[in-house]
Amino acid sequence: MDELKELFKKKIIWQEVDPGGVDFIAEVGGIKCELRMNDFPDEPLYTIKYKGKQMDFDDAPDIWEIPSIAEG
Repeated sequence: MDELKELFKKKIIWQEVDPGGVDFIAEVGGIKCELRMNDFPDEPLYTIKYKGKQMDFDDAPDIWEIPSIAEG
């Protein structure tokens, strides 16, 4: 879980898997990282997957660039 929490301190530029979709990917330290926007408010807003671990959370760090947020 600590590795996942460390991602919140890194600048990550997410790329949409499908335009206008809810799935995003990025490469962090040469390893694929996945981000999914969930069915909020019934579920946590995001789920992140990295190195076989995953974590749900609601607030993305300001240093992340997520297309749907950056364009809004």
